[in-house]
Amino acid sequence: MKLIHLYNPVTGLFNYLLSYFDIGPILWLQDPATSKISLIILAVWKAIGLNMLIFLAAIQGIPKAYYEAAEIDGASRMQQIFKITIPLLRFSIFFVTVTTLIGWFQFFEEPFVMTDGGPLDSTLSVALFIYQNGFQFNKFGYAAASSFILFIAIIIATVIQMRIQKRQDENGM
Repeated sequence: MKLIHLYNPVTGLFNYLLSYFDIGPILWLQDPATSKISLIILAVWKAIGLNMLIFLAAIQGIPKAYYEAAEIDGASRMQQIFKITIPLLRFSIFFVTVTTLIGWFQFFEEPFVMTDGGPLDSTLSVALFIYQNGFQFNKFGYAAASSFILFIAIIIATVIQMRIQKRQDENGM
């Protein structure tokens, strides 16, 4: 089943499921308010699988001896999570945060395929704006300037994340 059929106002799966709750058909991709939500849902659904694999691999890399020692010392399950698991997942959390943030800055395929930036430019992302100006409207200067601004924004966001990570490492969190 293609994803576009999930959002179809007449035959889509989401509207079919909502009809059981007596909620009328929603124009998922035609209304500016719901089109943003629709793309957010799609982006979260798309990214969650890879991020969960990263976290699963990181959790499996934590030695069981830490948990055994904490259990012997009388630590509850919540204490183990907050004192062992989360601190040892710090690098994985940092990696997932940075890559997800960069992915959000480069959000292109979903709005391009599903809405082409519409309705009323409500789903126009920076990457789609660059594409449209460069390849559809032949405004290469706008596209180049926008690409440079996107690059700077990604660098700034990554540096901020690295400084936060470094500060947490120095504080021993």
